Amino acid sequence: MRPRGKLFALTVLLGLLGASAAAGSAGASGGAHASVVEGRPVKIAEYPWLAYVEGGLDGGFFSFSCTATVIAPRVVLTAGHCVEDLESEVLIPASGYSVATGVADHRHIPAAHLSKVSRVLLYPHFSPTYIHGDAGLLILAKPTAAPPIQLAGAADAGLLAAGTPIEVSGWGLSDYEREREPALPRVGGLVVQAPGRCRTNATDLHRHFSPALQLCALDSPDFKTSGCFGDSGGPAIAHRADGTAVQIGIVSAGGFECEPRVPNLYTRVDRVSQWAYEWVAAVETGAPSPPVPPLPPPTMHQLEARILALRGLGEDFVKTRRPAFEESIAIECSRGARSRFRCHVRWRRGDARYFGSIFVLYLPHRGVVTWNDGYTIHRVSASCLRRRSPRRCPVHTRTRRPGPPKRV
Repeated sequence: MRPRGKLFALTVLLGLLGASAAAGSAGASGGAHASVVEGRPVKIAEYPWLAYVEGGLDGGFFSFSCTATVIAPRVVLTAGHCVEDLESEVLIPASGYSVATGVADHRHIPAAHLSKVSRVLLYPHFSPTYIHGDAGLLILAKPTAAPPIQLAGAADAGLLAAGTPIEVSGWGLSDYEREREPALPRVGGLVVQAPGRCRTNATDLHRHFSPALQLCALDSPDFKTSGCFGDSGGPAIAHRADGTAVQIGIVSAGGFECEPRVPNLYTRVDRVSQWAYEWVAAVETGAPSPPVPPLPPPTMHQLEARILALRGLGEDFVKTRRPAFEESIAIECSRGARSRFRCHVRWRRGDARYFGSIFVLYLPHRGVVTWNDGYTIHRVSASCLRRRSPRRCPVHTRTRRPGPPKRV
């Protein structure tokens, strides 16, 4: 993923290989990659199943790009971190995407080669913490004429062995220092590495490398070629004995600055291909859809808790001058659960002193992020407190229970 907006996505902070400019997410370590470093530009006829993905959030405030592959007329395969916002752990809405197929220059895309997205699907076993199972599908609103690439299955286990040459292709940065991705996709050659090599001289993500779920590769011994920002979701391609190209990996993560000496990590396609083809059958032939497990409530962070608590209190206690209220309130928030905080608050307005607590939480609701709150706030007269014992001052209490879900 390669972010374009004013905020970097978690994927960038993690150093994930794929996106080009992204939405805000939190981070660990690792490195995102763009157009293949030291790769060569290619025409779409050479890699006809490549797809260029653009996505956005918050009305265009945050945008990003990824690479994908056509696996059926209305289905493209990409990385999980290209379809889920890793900070909130919710799916990016289908309305935010457009996908270009059958064209190399993403800066000049004919309307016939551009499709909106009707549905976004995340691989059910995706782990945003370790980037295991990093796969997702975009269901196109209209079919593409681009030919599909074949996905690796159980019979292709021999292609996963150390020493197998692979090709990595995608749009993005050909150099970490560049501001813009190149117009054309690029391709570079790497070699599959033994698991031990994948866990060393790299990032936190590499230390959690799982050979059962991932591949890693290097341009060894030259160390010139690497994936980079914008390649996320793109293919790692090997060739069967008969010369057939087959996708064995999905570009997932790499070094902080697309360093060729840091192993590139890929999702093993043979672990996700059955799931992907079940959705192909559902979309293309009307077969039963695979089950879609509910996503967990998004993770809430302390800053978000403070913002939502202020918003919730402001709805009932502030009619005007909201900035002055927010500057005067004392608020301390502590985590109650992964998606829930409780905040203790106090403020003063005129002769009245307010104190109490408010809880805020995220909720999944019909596929979008919502939040809710509830509070107990007490009000007492400051002048009464100066004249009398606090026990003799009347206390007025206002309580609100959670109501209908509110959009973030």
